[in-house]
Amino acid sequence: MKLLVITDDPVELAAGENGTFDFNIAGTPEDALSMLSGDHYEAVIMDANSMTTAPVTDAYRSTQSPACQLILVVPPNSEIPIDALNEGIDGYISQPVTEESVRALWQVRDHVESEILRHRTELRHRDEEIATLVAISNIVTSNLEFVPLLAAIASETSRALDAERTSIFLYHKERDELEAAFAEGLGPYAIKMPATQGIAGRVATSRKMLNVSEAYGSPYFNAETDKRTGYETKSVLCVPLISPFGTLIGVAECLNKNSGIFTAPDEQVLTMLSPLFAVAIENALLYQDLMTQVHQNDEMTAEKIRSERLAIIGRMASSVTRDIAGPMEEIVQHASRLGQEDLTPKEKETVCQAIEGVVDQLVDRAQELLDFSKGSLELLKDVTTVEQVFEGMRILPGAASGGTRTTLSDGINRNRSVTLDLEKLLRSIMRIMGALRELDASAFSLALDARDDELLIEVSPLDEATLTAFMDMLDEPFSGNAEDHDTGLRILIAQQVIHAHGGILEKLPHGLQVRIPVTPT
Repeated sequence: MKLLVITDDPVELAAGENGTFDFNIAGTPEDALSMLSGDHYEAVIMDANSMTTAPVTDAYRSTQSPACQLILVVPPNSEIPIDALNEGIDGYISQPVTEESVRALWQVRDHVESEILRHRTELRHRDEEIATLVAISNIVTSNLEFVPLLAAIASETSRALDAERTSIFLYHKERDELEAAFAEGLGPYAIKMPATQGIAGRVATSRKMLNVSEAYGSPYFNAETDKRTGYETKSVLCVPLISPFGTLIGVAECLNKNSGIFTAPDEQVLTMLSPLFAVAIENALLYQDLMTQVHQNDEMTAEKIRSERLAIIGRMASSVTRDIAGPMEEIVQHASRLGQEDLTPKEKETVCQAIEGVVDQLVDRAQELLDFSKGSLELLKDVTTVEQVFEGMRILPGAASGGTRTTLSDGINRNRSVTLDLEKLLRSIMRIMGALRELDASAFSLALDARDDELLIEVSPLDEATLTAFMDMLDEPFSGNAEDHDTGLRILIAQQVIHAHGGILEKLPHGLQVRIPVTPT
């Protein structure tokens, strides 16, 4: 240890080897300045007089490294001068400067530095643990898909503990069995074994962590898995996964530390992570069960809709069959009149129009049944204009009656091109209007608006009772009596057409709105 002692007091230091110091002594400020500028020291020891001399302290700061210690020499049983404290001393010793006092000071300094180093190391490990916890928390809390979640847990655990592989075993209580729901290098569900077998079984039954530095020397190790997979297990760190309610979820098993054996800090990290893993896996299992139930419910609902659809189709077909008799009789009567020789051309034309009207009614009825029974709808889209959409709405059957008023928003480009199946869309609006009139005979208005990317058709005003009845029929079209079924069917067919255009039928505070997306022009 190289020292510079700046003092005019006696110095009792032995120069030489065998544990003594390499030191210089400066008795005057001039000597001190020369020695400070000429060499570097591990410590500079000076008395209070020298320390308060500006040239000496300035030379110390400008010539010595930050690692050099500044030690103050003080008389026995005296206080440290305030001026000296302002210079940032690292320690002090009493006169005279002896080898024992310097050694004692350095032993204290070494102990302090050792403690500081230990605390820094602990803080670094703690920072690493927190970073690992945050990283894994972000992964496991953002993923509810079961196998991807387990894959993420295994991968991050191996990375955090510097392990070759990690396996996540689930415990099946009904079979008292452990199953590797995910094992790195093998994939999901590759290993099954009794819950009392192997290191994983020991951890599951004891619910205590097990750190095995030499797997083949452990009485709990089962080599059959290695034989079956071709993998050689060396070191193992295994922890139970227990839910907050005390239920055993499974175990997490880390294999083969890359840099030797698993350590106490590794145990601490895995112990810290295991409750998080248990909760995440339990949530993922619950989510998996929920999705299975939702899927089953969706299938049951779809099957119920298909059954009800077939039932209503049967009732409607029966109704159509019964209803054919009257119209056909009417057609026969009209046809017999056409056979009369005394009919004028004008009368014949009237009879033919009557026959066409009856036939159109039957065709419309049959078409509604066909559209609904197909389930999916094909559109015959063509380029039209906003003006043609408006005119089609204005002349819809029933639009000019019952007090209905059709309006077009101000400022709209009537000649703007849009691509639609105009006939089907207009028939859908007509069906909606018909259903609303059956629910409430009050007058309402149709309003057409065209934005950059959609057409808006609004039916208003409608009272809350009418809106509620309409939406209920949209949700449950096959509830109620046969007349309700008929109205619900028309609403469903209208909704099919709107959805086929990529649009929606939605409830407003005082009306209904059809929104159809269109390409901006």
